[in-house]
Amino acid sequence: MGNHMGMLGKANGRRQAMLTDLFEKNGLPYTPELANKMSVMSKEGLLSGEYAWLNYATVYPKAVNIMLKLKDLYDEVLSSVDVIVMPKTLTPANPLPPPDATPVAQMEAAKGMTENTGAFNATGHPALALPIGFVPAKTDESIKLSASMQIVGKWYDEATILLVAYEWEQSVDWKTF
Repeated sequence: MGNHMGMLGKANGRRQAMLTDLFEKNGLPYTPELANKMSVMSKEGLLSGEYAWLNYATVYPKAVNIMLKLKDLYDEVLSSVDVIVMPKTLTPANPLPPPDATPVAQMEAAKGMTENTGAFNATGHPALALPIGFVPAKTDESIKLSASMQIVGKWYDEATILLVAYEWEQSVDWKTF
């Protein structure tokens, strides 16, 4: 729901700078012509967000409260460590659907790719993903896909994340790891 409002230029409860020129370039408010050019995932985000705002208005405030609790839990963990290192995704990438795939098939292909990243969009903790090696593709084990780790840090401590990432890159050749 918050993403939907952000896409419409009506974000609330956000901590980042709002790029007004970006909203102007996006042609907000959206016209039918612009909506026709959107990906299925963008359309789904707008439609489900609008539906939720109209029919379940209390869900977003509840989600914000849960995000605050999640932020506090990550802050607690980060009080005893410099960074958290975790997989960026839990599974290898899904194959891209064909261009003429149904909207359901397109959304199915994107499912499960944000379990470890979405939380930090909500909590505001800085996070960086970088490649660490290759894993077999789900549909053909002879195809190798890159795997990534995600480094998460304390608020306003992006420098530590960049230092950890730099040290990893200097000590490991991810292409042969």
